[in-house]
Amino acid sequence: MPRPLVKKLKRNEFYCICCRRRVRAKPADIYIEQDRVGRHRMRSLHGSSSDGCELYKYVKEKDVKMLKKKYN
Repeated sequence: MPRPLVKKLKRNEFYCICCRRRVRAKPADIYIEQDRVGRHRMRSLHGSSSDGCELYKYVKEKDVKMLKKKYN
């Protein structure tokens, strides 16, 4: 079981499950997608690391407008 993160991730940081460490993604590689989690729809940031791993993290709905301006 991986240890919990001590500090929160920044906006362009992801936790890579393959590498088990914090990874920064290039802003050009980051995009927003809507996922279904059970019956709920949630927004998530997707990106790719330099190792070729697919990265994602869920974001709050109130941050979506700001993130769309920044990454889309």
